[in-house]
Amino acid sequence: MKEARAEGWTKNPKYSSLPELMLRYRAAILLIRTHMPEVLNGLHTVEELDDIRVSSSMKQVSSSEDRVSKVKGALDSFLVDEVKIVDDKKAELLTLVEQYHVPQETITKWCNAAGVSRLDELDEEKQLHCIKYLHQKYINVSSV
Repeated sequence: MKEARAEGWTKNPKYSSLPELMLRYRAAILLIRTHMPEVLNGLHTVEELDDIRVSSSMKQVSSSEDRVSKVKGALDSFLVDEVKIVDDKKAELLTLVEQYHVPQETITKWCNAAGVSRLDELDEEKQLHCIKYLHQKYINVSSV
């Protein structure tokens, strides 16, 4: 029982109600694992897995938190960049529409085709398509 307490096994309530049986199970599994591991075929008991989880989780809490923080930071950065790109395209489209006085008929046609009511509701793909159209129609013509 001294070893069981030192290892933290007595947190399991069965060590209070059936201490002798629990110690026998632990002794049996240790004997098998050290002298005949092929019998277990690489499997572990629930208690062994709990021991592993407890000891490794105590060691890894800070490193796991660091990893989660790093991944979250990278994901946040990626999402901010993606939103910025979409907002940049939206701003570019709206600027070009205003700059070249694109007729309302054209804007309405684009919106109807995309199933939206306003240009700023277009998805990124549609925005890029409209920008490309404006570049071809107005920018290439004005540079000739």
